[in-house]
Amino acid sequence: MKDLLEGIKTKNGGSYSNVFNDDMLWLGNASMRAYNATGDTDYLDVAKLLWDDVLQSYSDVVGGGIAWKKNTPNSKNTVSNGPAIILAIRLYEVTGEEGYLSCAKSIYAWEKENLIDPDNGEVWDNIHLENGNAEVQKEWVFTYNMGTWIGAGVWLYKSTGEAGYLADALRTAQTILTSSKITNNSILKNEGQGDGGLFKGIFVRYFTQLLLEDDVSNIDRQVFIDFLKYNAKTFYKKGLSRPDMLASPNWNAAWNAAPGDKTDLTTQLSGAMLIEAAAKLEAEGYY
Repeated sequence: MKDLLEGIKTKNGGSYSNVFNDDMLWLGNASMRAYNATGDTDYLDVAKLLWDDVLQSYSDVVGGGIAWKKNTPNSKNTVSNGPAIILAIRLYEVTGEEGYLSCAKSIYAWEKENLIDPDNGEVWDNIHLENGNAEVQKEWVFTYNMGTWIGAGVWLYKSTGEAGYLADALRTAQTILTSSKITNNSILKNEGQGDGGLFKGIFVRYFTQLLLEDDVSNIDRQVFIDFLKYNAKTFYKKGLSRPDMLASPNWNAAWNAAPGDKTDLTTQLSGAMLIEAAAKLEAEGYY
């Protein structure tokens, strides 16, 4: 991890700052996980630096929120706000600094008001200014954004004990089970390779955190476990090419001729994260 951080900094001209706020937020969250695992304050310092850098892209444009990129101040995307909430809570938990918690709550409230369907908890991709008017991109609904919203709710619930955060996460999770925008025959949809290849894995990480939360009802937990288990079994039986065990972005159908002897790292990671989650549930006696 140290080599990774140093390599990124060197490749980026001696700085962690980047035009893509979402990428910096993922590095910040990874650095916090490394800090929690090792106690090495170098990781905490990087996470703080990244947080401070990203926060510069917060503005009152469309009422608040963090811009997707530094050079797109008029577009506020879920991809840069959900992970920001999670990073802020991680920092709050280890530092005790109330400013992090306050930011997390503020960004969460803004995202809920602007990018979450009030009827079912569906998560929209972005809100942006178009000819001076605020428009929401409701057609783009991704597993990734649904996952980070669930994660934000779980993390805030753990830190505050406020039931509304957990209720929000549960509503979005329940919508995922049946939404044709997210699933196809109860399998998380194919979102392609490249960046999209990683979307389902990110969702699985935070969905698993939700279903392991003690205050989730046994009924909801079992429904979520059944859903995850069905995806894992289907992926293992149908979504892998053999004998190479390469993951397809379609968890219900392995590649035929393609990808041949390769697949994108993002796609492979999502498959690995799915099986890892299933193994964790099995080890903890849930099935």
